[in-house]
Amino acid sequence: MRIKRVISVLCALLTFGVSISCSNSDIDNCGTGNVTFNISADHYINESRATVELPVPDTLILGMLRDANQVYKAIKVPLNNGVSSPFTQIVSTNTYTFVATNYVFRDSVYAQNKGRGDAWYLAGEERTVNTGDEFQINLTASVYNFKVTLEYSDGFNVLENCVATVYVNSYPDRKIEYPHSTDLGEAWFDSGSTMTIELDFTYNGVKKHKVYSNALSELAPEGVAQPATWYHITLTPTVASGDVSITVSSVIEKVNGGIDVNPKN
Repeated sequence: MRIKRVISVLCALLTFGVSISCSNSDIDNCGTGNVTFNISADHYINESRATVELPVPDTLILGMLRDANQVYKAIKVPLNNGVSSPFTQIVSTNTYTFVATNYVFRDSVYAQNKGRGDAWYLAGEERTVNTGDEFQINLTASVYNFKVTLEYSDGFNVLENCVATVYVNSYPDRKIEYPHSTDLGEAWFDSGSTMTIELDFTYNGVKKHKVYSNALSELAPEGVAQPATWYHITLTPTVASGDVSITVSSVIEKVNGGIDVNPKN
């Protein structure tokens, strides 16, 4: 998707509010148009799913990209309860991809929370600004990545030194460990990924290593994680099938499922 490609261009900016002056190659001899922006974050959670909570950003960044190699302007936009006040910008004539996001630096999304990541809000629209234009653009940034939480069922007291490691195909080197009997927290990953869980434990004095190469097979379409989805996985040390249930809020889908661990083999 072009939005994901052009978002990396913003990494070249060291400060916000930096603009690049108009050049002779600009169309319409560097004429201008007036663009009014309404920026918001799609964070609303249905009250019946109150346990599914997303952070509400207090600012988003409006990026105006001419192409994959040139940023015209980037502006920090304050939000009040996830919504900005309308504001107008004078924009030189050209074709732009207008992007709203909470993280300019893509890698910084996954540098949060001790490497476990954070919700990445993102929206984009391509428009052409002609001389004398006056129009409005509404950008509602929604969550572009997905969250994984992992828990152990009560039956894990039969295992010793149990550690689950989660990683996905887009970041195979960014492995998140979930030791048993610790605060597990959560991890965020790129949508469109498949997920693998490795489980190491000791059972009856014997060390075991198990790999679940498609941990989303029962929880996601074709085993591929979807954006704005929270996958809650329970590890159960039995040979019985785990129950899978799905509940949906207005914005984020919380998917519950189990992975059965047979410690005997």
